[in-house]
Amino acid sequence: MASRVFLVIILSLSFVLQSTPAEATTLQHKGLFVSPSRRDVKVLAGNEARGSISVYNYYTKALHVDVSVSALSVIGKEYRYTLTKPNENWISIIGAKDGIDLPKNQTKAITYRVAAPKDAAPGDHYFAIVASTDMSGKGFQQKAQVVSVLYVQVGGGRIIRSAEIKRAETPFLAFSPTIHYAFDVQNTGNVHFDAYFFARLENLFGQYATNGADQVVLAKTTRRITGSIPMPALPGLYELAYGYKAGYQSGKKMTIHVLYMPPWFLVTVLLGGLAAVRLFQSRRQ
Repeated sequence: MASRVFLVIILSLSFVLQSTPAEATTLQHKGLFVSPSRRDVKVLAGNEARGSISVYNYYTKALHVDVSVSALSVIGKEYRYTLTKPNENWISIIGAKDGIDLPKNQTKAITYRVAAPKDAAPGDHYFAIVASTDMSGKGFQQKAQVVSVLYVQVGGGRIIRSAEIKRAETPFLAFSPTIHYAFDVQNTGNVHFDAYFFARLENLFGQYATNGADQVVLAKTTRRITGSIPMPALPGLYELAYGYKAGYQSGKKMTIHVLYMPPWFLVTVLLGGLAAVRLFQSRRQ
């Protein structure tokens, strides 16, 4: 019998949003879910902190859920999140060493302990509590894995919040009605920051289209921000302003110039030039 294999890894919202039990209940969930999807934990070196996550079973039958801890990191500027075996064994799961049995439509809280060693480096350390289960049935295989991310910030030392933005990559001459941009944000500090990253067009007459989104940049990483903006109706010289606004500081902004020459304008200039040449030639004759 043919077998179908599904691997469900819920990561996309885990690094930006924090779900609540109410949100998890109101949505039409069908499977295994965890809340919150992200939590910031602050602890002093040599001390410990405790917290809990909630695991939800919205599947059609009871599930046995295994709970483990992974290290969280990102690969490349495109920010591909990855889970690996942690080198820092700071996180321990309390009372769920052999997993938990979760009846249908039931929720259970999982308690964890964060114990930072005395020599822990100040700043961020990233972990993930992973809940996984086998939801296979007759004739198919289905595995689910959901993640609750922990941003563990170790205090008692120097906390550095700083970032740099690199010059945007976009052509000076723009002919298309949409301009594409890309710029890098380098977190040079030792803690993450959440910010609103934006790009907008400006000139002497005001501001035009704006594009932006909330993103997180982990400590000592570089994230590429990309997007596109529709150009105004009229040709001309515009400024592309881009950067970010963060809670811990006013943010940073840079600008580059873009000369917009839409095709209809080029055709108009060409036809006008040809008409002027013909007029000049006819007058000479």
